[in-house]
Formats: sequence, C-alpha cells, structure tokens
Amino acid sequence: MTGKDSYTPSLYSILRSPKDHRVLVDALVRAHRRRLGIPLHKVRNIPLYHSDGRTIASKLDRSMDLVVNIFLKDATNLHESLKEAAEGISLGERIKRLSCLYNVAKSEEYYTGA
Repeated sequence: MTGKDSYTPSLYSILRSPKDHRVLVDALVRAHRRRLGIPLHKVRNIPLYHSDGRTIASKLDRSMDLVVNIFLKDATNLHESLKEAAEGISLGERIKRLSCLYNVAKSEEYYTGA
C-alpha cells in the first residue's frame, strides 16, 4: 500500500495476487473526496486492469472494491475516534499503522502512485 502525503490528489495502491489473478487496486482519495464532501470509503472510481491491460472480471473487481472500501473505512474510523489528536496524521500514515496493527494490506511488491 503506497501513497504520497500531500495536498494534491493521492493514489493509494494495493498489489494483490489471489490465486492466479494479479490485480492492482487503486483508490484516488484525497482531493476528490474533499471536494465532493463524501466519506473516504465511498471513493473508488478507477477501473481495475490486469498487468497486460485487459480489464478484470466484474466479480474480482467487486471483491477488490470491498477490500479497499473496508480498509479505507477503518482508516476513516480511526481518524474520527482520535479527533484533534489525529489532525496532523496523514491518510498514508493511518493506513500504514492499520496495516501493521492488523497485519493486513501487505505485499512484497509495491506500485508507487502519483
């Protein structure tokens, strides 16, 4: 899971390899969410593709969408529960801490988003 801590739109990516499918899940979260005023976990408007450029099957897309939404919802809930103490903590840092605490969203391969 990667992301840039900035005020510009950030791309958070998870490279997953369930069985014989290799999927890159991207979630554009920062600026679009703020501008639209919608919860963080409701944003995911980037289609999913195989490494060769083909779009993935809709069943796998829905599965990855669910994983990303649950993870982002947990990151949002963590931020809300900490209130002012979390003001200076970026989404990237929250996601990193959640992945360490719960041993989730980890991969040996990473994609760096823009």
